[in-house]
Amino acid sequence: MSYSEEKKFNYDQHKEKLIEKKLLLNSFKKCEEYINETSVELFLNCTDGNEFIGKSIKCEKKEPTMRGYPFYFYFENPKTLNSYFLSNKQIKSRNINYNEKKSHIEIRYIGTVYKDNLILIHSKGRREYNCSYLSSIKEITKDLKKYIKK
Repeated sequence: MSYSEEKKFNYDQHKEKLIEKKLLLNSFKKCEEYINETSVELFLNCTDGNEFIGKSIKCEKKEPTMRGYPFYFYFENPKTLNSYFLSNKQIKSRNINYNEKKSHIEIRYIGTVYKDNLILIHSKGRREYNCSYLSSIKEITKDLKKYIKK
């Protein structure tokens, strides 16, 4: 068995466990419909076409940063994303243009997200942030509220 066959086998096994736990609800074409284990939110995971549209990501460093909290983005459409930030102890968002290339996404004024390893390289100082997908936009608000209390 080749590595790719073994990897596929493990993924299929994982998929079956999700179906048993009723976390993976449906799988069609190249999209899968999941339910969040900790709440009643549904979300789709699609790998066909533009995989970022309709998704939220969080980009953070292990050590504290000057801004004090991670970057949060929601990819609204093929050209615009919402960048979430704190101002006067309130959660705000700003529409920012982005340009998607085959291997990366250039976010105006912020930096570049490399798709293969989900790393954001900030345009100021070339700092590196690890990014991860969030299950919904609500997760952004929930996460940012933790930083308001500090």
